[in-house]
Amino acid sequence: MQRAIAHLSMGLALFLTSIANQGMAQSKPKQLKGTDWEALTESAPAVASDGTNRYAVWKGQSTNNIYFSILDSKTGKWSKQAIVGGSGWTAGTDTAPALAYDGYEYVWLVWKGQAATDRVWYSTWNGSSWSAQQVVNGSGWNSETTTTPAITFAFGNTPYVAWLGATSHKVWYSYVLDGWATQTTVSGPETTVAPALSSNMTYLLDLYTNGTNDISVTYGEMDSTPLPEWSSGGTVSCSAESNVTPAAAFFINTAKGPLWDDVVFWKNSSNDAISYSYNCGTVSGSTWSAETDAAPAVASSPNAAEASTAAILAWKNATDNTIWYLDPTTLPGMRGFH
Repeated sequence: MQRAIAHLSMGLALFLTSIANQGMAQSKPKQLKGTDWEALTESAPAVASDGTNRYAVWKGQSTNNIYFSILDSKTGKWSKQAIVGGSGWTAGTDTAPALAYDGYEYVWLVWKGQAATDRVWYSTWNGSSWSAQQVVNGSGWNSETTTTPAITFAFGNTPYVAWLGATSHKVWYSYVLDGWATQTTVSGPETTVAPALSSNMTYLLDLYTNGTNDISVTYGEMDSTPLPEWSSGGTVSCSAESNVTPAAAFFINTAKGPLWDDVVFWKNSSNDAISYSYNCGTVSGSTWSAETDAAPAVASSPNAAEASTAAILAWKNATDNTIWYLDPTTLPGMRGFH
């Protein structure tokens, strides 16, 4: 596998020479809603993709309940919003949740508990129901955070969860083998906002904003163990600055091999526009512009054997509590991405 982030020594230099989409219509944003409902939130949504269907979760606008919906690739419609929960429990949070697909069978949801607890909770969706909520913890330790945790999958289908420490600016993480591994800090980074995670089969990226709002990255190279060796990757190029959590996903770029490529999306620190690292562009069109006052969310589902056809970029609208989305692979500069 080629090293898709080989030029991290120059920062996360993900932009290419600007290339126009050829024979590929750019998507316009659509609102996340159904015939008799609409997704509403005061915080950031979270998204995932299994390569066919797309999933979205969000904290309700006037409740701590977490809602979810699934975009059916065949009908092009979102399932009616429903509250995440099961027998005797309901998922509740006072921050934004996080979501990821394990690459095989399950969609994982993680969230910070409600005001009474700083624990990180998780549950999995098997296609018909959510598993009982559980805390990310182990012998002698408990996860603790005051903001949104992050989740991704690396080293096959190993789940990694990261979170901002409740009493420090350090990023902590754990992963599942035979239970949750002892919590450990990511080497180096300190941040005042929630971290973001992204991964392919070789690298695990941790993104965060530093004290100057620059978006910085550390990457963990996976060897024969799911414990990564963390190294600094500098800052994301394109003069990327944000005052909220960035978002990142790995895509298969068929125009280059194919080759894995990582793409970062962020809300600008000086305005509500959403920018992205390929083409150093903004998420906009001739008659519209994506604007948010919260963290954006992005997901792809690339597999080694086949490309994803169900990527999704979503965001809370800057002027109200609606959620909007589009296919990021149709944005300028991302021709050939899946």
